[in-house]
Amino acid sequence: MNTPRDGTGRRWTPALAGVALVLLLAACGNDGGTTGPSPPTTSASIPASSPPTTTEPELTPPGPGLTARLRIHQRQTSCCYIEGQVSYLVVRDEDGNVVVEQEFTRSRPNRPAVDVRLAPGRYVVTSYQRPCDGNCGYLDPPTDRCHMTITLAPDDVVMMTVEFAPGQGCQFV
Repeated sequence: MNTPRDGTGRRWTPALAGVALVLLLAACGNDGGTTGPSPPTTSASIPASSPPTTTEPELTPPGPGLTARLRIHQRQTSCCYIEGQVSYLVVRDEDGNVVVEQEFTRSRPNRPAVDVRLAPGRYVVTSYQRPCDGNCGYLDPPTDRCHMTITLAPDDVVMMTVEFAPGQGCQFV
């Protein structure tokens, strides 16, 4: 049997050619990102309800009674959850109803993660992270959580920044 040769005159054995083919096929179609959810690696892993959004927050248009504006920036102060994270900012009214829930994978330093118009009143703003478990199709339970109660008066414009460091919690500054 003739063994194939490459351009340098070296011989390729059938076993070596087979290994090269397997490696080549394994790499085909993989852009370096995830190709779908992998099975959870821990029992605490929870599938994400939907893919995280990376779209810009839309300013709620002015409406009857929506005279206060709330803008929230988020800043990560140290590195990193190894597999990434999905960030959450949630605003609840004084009855505990969710009025804003923003989920995102990247924050942009010059753009708020939340920019909404709300009715005057008391609100609780909560920030937390859900680290990715293998990939961001499966998320660990919430961590690095903090909250702050705010009161919005008519025509207020309130700007807030929340800072977090993986494994060290978060704070409003």
